[in-house]
Amino acid sequence: MTTRQLAERMGVAQSTVVALEQSEADDKINLQSLLRAAEALDCELRYALVPRQSLEAKVEQQAEYVARKAVNRVTHTMRLEAQEPTANYTLKVIEREKDKVLQGRWGTLWES
Repeated sequence: MTTRQLAERMGVAQSTVVALEQSEADDKINLQSLLRAAEALDCELRYALVPRQSLEAKVEQQAEYVARKAVNRVTHTMRLEAQEPTANYTLKVIEREKDKVLQGRWGTLWES
């Protein structure tokens, strides 16, 4: 379909359709414009956020981040006092803290 034909369907000037296409190419198009174009094309507009990974994987990743952050604060203090635990022990503590986070309220996952 040409820009002239789409403009006729939308009831706008051809230059408006050209500007609409350019705003889409520039990632600056707004939903209202997309909806008008969809209606003119007898289409349905669907606006969705699609996760890059599963919710389970994201929650696990965030729980580990929160646990690692908490454990690293303590480890840093212990290092300053020449009492740094071994890497293996630190990993075990991180895993334990991660499990605690996952068993608690998930709302706290996103506060850090």
